[in-house]
Amino acid sequence: MKRIVFLVAMTAMAVAANAAVEFDLSFDIDGNTGHGALTATANADGTFLVTWASLTVTAGAYASVEPYSLAPNTLNDGSYSSVGPFSHGSQNMNYDNIVYQNAGSFYIDGAGLGLWTANLTLGTGINLWEDGSPTDAQFYAYANGALYHTPTAGTITISLVSVPEPSIYGAAAALILLPLAASTPRILRNRQEA
Repeated sequence: MKRIVFLVAMTAMAVAANAAVEFDLSFDIDGNTGHGALTATANADGTFLVTWASLTVTAGAYASVEPYSLAPNTLNDGSYSSVGPFSHGSQNMNYDNIVYQNAGSFYIDGAGLGLWTANLTLGTGINLWEDGSPTDAQFYAYANGALYHTPTAGTITISLVSVPEPSIYGAAAALILLPLAASTPRILRNRQEA
């Protein structure tokens, strides 16, 4: 019985710990503007690994009716990655898909986010990153064999949409499931006797 109670509690805590965090993102960088949504999981160090993104570039040379989606970080550990349209010789666009926080503000670093169009035959990828502050944002793009980097910096705004409360949800789930787990051996024993 102790084993069942322990497994129920651990499962509830694992589900709560892996809850997704959602962000809204908008940018205005040298005539390239857009907005979108990010979904991330919390890392132990207080950062967030972006696992899904949909970003619409509404103005600029890389505006697209089709939203850009997250380019996978093949390393999945916060290290830089360059795949697909981001891997093109000596000028790879490196990205880590990590959102950082400082005093309630959210930002991306010098690696930033890798995004690409769903139709990869176009080979269009963009890299949004910040060079030290949210008002020093950069826009990097690769399309049709050409690399583009904004000559002037702009802004990226990342705002939190939702934050799950793992301690509350995990504890509540464990408390709800605890009576079931505690009564399971008794129910099984009664069935065997009948």
